[in-house]
Amino acid sequence: MSEADLRARLASQRRGDMVWNDPHNLKAAYYAGDDVFRLARDTYSAFHGDNLLYGRALLSKPDGMSSEVVSMALELLGADVDATGTITSG
Repeated sequence: MSEADLRARLASQRRGDMVWNDPHNLKAAYYAGDDVFRLARDTYSAFHGDNLLYGRALLSKPDGMSSEVVSMALELLGADVDATGTITSG
């Protein structure tokens, strides 16, 4: 299947769906604006292939952002000071 065919097939899967960032679409996610969306998309694109399982063998700072995200989540959830966490992709 060509890339164009695949993209057309993916687009057809969305046919009839509500637009995810439409203000009338009530959902659990808050759309913070096009600039925030672009930054999130670009950040994901830059790091989506990284795998912490390989640690320092492939990444110079494998746990930097992961630790920050876990800390923010623990704070938002009101976790105890000795709570820990991890991020996985699956």
